[in-house]
Amino acid sequence: MSNGLDVFNAYPTEELTEILFESCHLPVRRFADAVTAARPYDSVDALVATAQAQVADLTEDEVRSAHNGLDRIGIVYTGNDAESRWSRDEEGGIAQDAETAKAFDDANQAYEDRHGHVFLICATGLSGDEILSELHRRTALDDAAENEQIKSELRGLMNVRLPKILGALASA
Repeated sequence: MSNGLDVFNAYPTEELTEILFESCHLPVRRFADAVTAARPYDSVDALVATAQAQVADLTEDEVRSAHNGLDRIGIVYTGNDAESRWSRDEEGGIAQDAETAKAFDDANQAYEDRHGHVFLICATGLSGDEILSELHRRTALDDAAENEQIKSELRGLMNVRLPKILGALASA
């Protein structure tokens, strides 16, 4: 077991719930309660699998809550908090020139007009062009299909964010 996993397993439930809310884009009490209640985990894979199973079980309203407080994809993150640093790192493939910023602004607006919330994607490893292409593709999806796509993105985000949380807990 990693030190971060040991800390995660022993962390106070209410504080861990807040960390999960802030870091996983899932301000859903049922999600955080289930992930914390399944402790102790014997591996990072077991933790991620539990979180992904909980994501798969989210209702449409719970999926929509994942967008609360999110910034648009493609913005420049200037904060120094963990969320800003992680988002900046995860969106590292997006060029920050004026033309790209305008393309993202226009695509984000079209998506928000269609779906009523900001775009959510697990951007790690994707180029700016790939993200922009996905933004255009998903704008055309109906709400049910987009809801399932968001669940898929949230499951991917668990692969990225939970190890980061463990690393932050280990170094705290």
